[in-house]
Amino acid sequence: MAQSSFKLALQIGATIGQSFRSAVKSSQVQLGQLGASINKLKGQQAAINKFEMAETNVGKARAAYNAAAKEVMKLRKQMAGTEQPSKQLAQSFESAKQKPSVYLGTSQTKGSVTAQSA
Repeated sequence: MAQSSFKLALQIGATIGQSFRSAVKSSQVQLGQLGASINKLKGQQAAINKFEMAETNVGKARAAYNAAAKEVMKLRKQMAGTEQPSKQLAQSFESAKQKPSVYLGTSQTKGSVTAQSA
């Protein structure tokens, strides 16, 4: 009887051991998949953060462009309102005309805007 109990205990132990090994291997595979998913999500989060930063920068550039364009319009009106603009006014006007082109990635030549080649 002792021998049959011993055989039964060995069979149970072997079955439990095999089940345990199988469970551990399955857990390792799932942990690997989870790690890969986390890394993928981290990459996506980094891309989202980069996009949000770019969106913020575009908003700042838009505000700066609008302010520069208003300054150009103001100086243009001043230039048109006088027959002999001062050197300082003319220089301010020329300088102000260049500011919007910085935000657009363009250069101005004789009053026209042309795209710069990158």
